[in-house]
Amino acid sequence: MDALAQEDEEQAKKRAEALRVLKEMKFDEETRQRAEKALKPQFNHRTQIEKIVKQLGLAPNGDIAKLWIELTKAYGRVHERLFHERLEVDETFRTEFARKFDTVIRAVVTQLEDRYTAFHAAGQGNRRDASGGGCEAVPARDSGSAAPSKIFLR
Repeated sequence: MDALAQEDEEQAKKRAEALRVLKEMKFDEETRQRAEKALKPQFNHRTQIEKIVKQLGLAPNGDIAKLWIELTKAYGRVHERLFHERLEVDETFRTEFARKFDTVIRAVVTQLEDRYTAFHAAGQGNRRDASGGGCEAVPARDSGSAAPSKIFLR
């Protein structure tokens, strides 16, 4: 899954035009470089999460995405406590973190499981290894070439 910030052609043209105008206005190279960096699409947790949930078939503005984004805000708070002190898992922790985390993980795993099941079904022609267990890499089709185009693990 690709969750990197991407730029479309129209954005690139606008950025190039802005940089051209800055050059005409006699801004120095360092300033134009800072402007170019600021005008590029930003890569942050929110946009990354929205792209991932969309690729999983979930709504990028739905409950799962919102919970996931909310959980990322806890990142800095993790280091606010002293680790030598024992913390009890109380209802506040369950409400503010554990249930949200479980909900997000369950949704993502369910979506991945659906994708894996479809992927696995496509490879039904594959076989177990001689011992009856484990995984055996099997070419998706025998094209006669030395390197198979796809490999399914079972």
